[in-house]
Amino acid sequence: MGANSDSYKPLTPQRLAAARRELDPAKALSRELSTFDLGGPESINPDHFFTCLGFREAVGQKVSYLEVRLPRAPETDAEIQAARALAKHLGSLVPYSSGYASPALTWGVESQQAWYSLEAGKLAFRHPGYDVPNSANTCYDLGEKLRGAYWLNFIGPAALEALGGEKKLRATLDASIGIEQVGHGLMLQAGPKPEVGDVNRQENLPLLRSLAKTLEPVCLFTGNSLENNFIEQGDSERWLRRHLD
Repeated sequence: MGANSDSYKPLTPQRLAAARRELDPAKALSRELSTFDLGGPESINPDHFFTCLGFREAVGQKVSYLEVRLPRAPETDAEIQAARALAKHLGSLVPYSSGYASPALTWGVESQQAWYSLEAGKLAFRHPGYDVPNSANTCYDLGEKLRGAYWLNFIGPAALEALGGEKKLRATLDASIGIEQVGHGLMLQAGPKPEVGDVNRQENLPLLRSLAKTLEPVCLFTGNSLENNFIEQGDSERWLRRHLD
């Protein structure tokens, strides 16, 4: 709990109250950094996970972030609607520059990362609908750009302007992609449910590929924020362009 914390402890009412204080805007102004993690029931790479990191001042391309993980990708109609509603609710609360919701391959403690890089990289290229996030690194390079094309995509004001505005975006996008005002930006939905695809079976996620082409001018494809998620040099940038090349 807090920028100087280096260990996980059981959640108590007192620690939950401390987490809420980290989110208090007035108190956050007195700190250079506000951050905490909540997760469980597992202590490592928990099924349920909430993390946020907020900078008092954004310098260069550095951005604050909030990340929520659920145990697995939603499958039933009820689960899909619940996941979508949660993403929309967060988008209505946070003045975002970008955001997304997607099935993801994740890792927990540092000791897991080497194994993760060996296995997740293979899966991520075979199933291009998976995300391989590393928000703690990406937040230093992202700025006003997007991470790519996903099932749900949140487009903030700067990116929307760079794409020519809402009217042009609506005219450019595939008619199957849903567009909805959420907060101070737009939420784009690529299909009724999240899909991971399988290139070995020619399941190449054409809707995500179409969306990726439209969003390409405002996406981040460079930097080394994801290099630790892959074994071979250059794989992270190749993966970031997986829907385009």
